[in-house]
Amino acid sequence: MDANASSETLSNYSSSQTYDGNQVPAEYTLAASGTLDSTQLPGPVRYATGPDFVGFGENYPQQGTLTVTGDASSARLVAVDAENVRIDIDADGDGVYEESIELLWSELTP
Repeated sequence: MDANASSETLSNYSSSQTYDGNQVPAEYTLAASGTLDSTQLPGPVRYATGPDFVGFGENYPQQGTLTVTGDASSARLVAVDAENVRIDIDADGDGVYEESIELLWSELTP
């Protein structure tokens, strides 16, 4: 077996989006959840929105949360508004977010 080879599996995943074209600007919602298993990671990585992301038009979401949980830690991406996002980090998996980083949405995207 190649020492650089890896195997990834996405399971129990779900993704949905709504778009209300009757509003100007149009409101959208985004929801996602699933589990990623990889031979490169010590355990599964689970992710889920809740509450779902909500935004308008072509803007970034202005509310919603995505939580990603790994082996012994988690991170939470929180939409502060349509321009700002906060990343909360629970480095030891005790349920307490020890660090927060606030960024512009545009800093997370190419």
